[in-house]
Amino acid sequence: MACQMVIFTDPGEEIDDEIALWKLNSLAASNVELSKYTINVVTVGGKVNPQQRIDRCEKILGPLEFLRFFTPDDFDGVLMRDSVVLIIGPLELSGNSERIISSDFAPRLVVLAGSANASVNWGKTPATQQNCKSLLDIAQNSIIID
Repeated sequence: MACQMVIFTDPGEEIDDEIALWKLNSLAASNVELSKYTINVVTVGGKVNPQQRIDRCEKILGPLEFLRFFTPDDFDGVLMRDSVVLIIGPLELSGNSERIISSDFAPRLVVLAGSANASVNWGKTPATQQNCKSLLDIAQNSIIID
């Protein structure tokens, strides 16, 4: 089975997420080990609609052959099982939290880019904060990069 990576991101807020996705795709193109991963990108809700976030990435970055894009509505939680998860956007999952964040699909590792209880990626609403906390709690391992 291929290694799974899941990235929760909010392109369209600042340019940092778009740059990170472009760089990750470039690294996968040139690195045999990284190219073994199936890289699933879930664009979260918030100020911008998740599909508009995908459209923005496609428009400004062009084809990203190593990345598969999903909205929260289209993402299958089973892809979380034993995956490496990177949170670089608040987990605004449009009512799909229970379907996506489940102990049945526990990730191997969750990395939160930002401080717990404080960063933008932790979230500003009770729902996004609970989603982040739940995902960190069900993971086999977790890292918070402050």
